[in-house]
Amino acid sequence: MSLRLDTAYGWEDFVALCLAVLKGVGRGWLEDRSNRGLTLYVIVDDNTPVGIVGVREYKRWLYEITDLFVRPSFRRRGYGTKAVELALDLIASRKKTSKAIVYFTVVENNEPAKRIARKTGFTERDVIEKYEDDGNVVRFVVFERIV
Repeated sequence: MSLRLDTAYGWEDFVALCLAVLKGVGRGWLEDRSNRGLTLYVIVDDNTPVGIVGVREYKRWLYEITDLFVRPSFRRRGYGTKAVELALDLIASRKKTSKAIVYFTVVENNEPAKRIARKTGFTERDVIEKYEDDGNVVRFVVFERIV
């Protein structure tokens, strides 16, 4: 496995990848994410895009890892775990203080992502509810780690 996080993909290629990974998610979702200060990275293995992961900096000492998605045909091979580890390395290299708090938000019923959070050293901190535009409520588990 020669995994890296990459932002070099062109926007159209990136949109196509995200739409392939995130069934039913449209361009508006991607544009909304980037407008909120989230940088989405393509998870690449030997020039093959296998998923995406997002990193957001809130403050000099506060970050979030979110929107981790691995294409179904690449799941259960360690890509999600490695992507979170790479995101943590990225945060550690960019933090502007000696320590930083990193949150990893996971949809409550996403057991594989919760296992990845625990495996990469995160501790469960809270469960929050977010209201979607359509009125649905989505529950998220918030994990925390210091880097």
